[in-house]
Amino acid sequence: MESIGLFKLAELHNSWLAARQVTVASNVANVDTPGYRSIDVKSFASVMSEIGDEAAARARLSGASGSLLGASDIRQLNPDWGTKLSGNTVSVEQELLRGQEVRASYSLNLSVTRAIHNMLLAATRG
Repeated sequence: MESIGLFKLAELHNSWLAARQVTVASNVANVDTPGYRSIDVKSFASVMSEIGDEAAARARLSGASGSLLGASDIRQLNPDWGTKLSGNTVSVEQELLRGQEVRASYSLNLSVTRAIHNMLLAATRG
């Protein structure tokens, strides 16, 4: 029987969420920096499809940066909400929405992990 690796998947998703939270914080910190371009990370699905298998994911996680994402996974966003006269493309409202998405995803990840843990405990208790 092959291992499902649900806890590993949750760990990888948390690593991706941490990287996304860092980009959101970076955008908010540079909201008044002239010429700063808003950035975000690739979607979790595209990062996982690029990684492929669990062995490659482990190798990537244990890299020098210790992060799931590298420099090639960060992308500049199109200025959907407009560009300021200074050339800055950060929208505080958009970053707040992204921050809420990250928070909700962390919460969902925790709930799923707890449910899996409880099922494993129930199965071992009999």
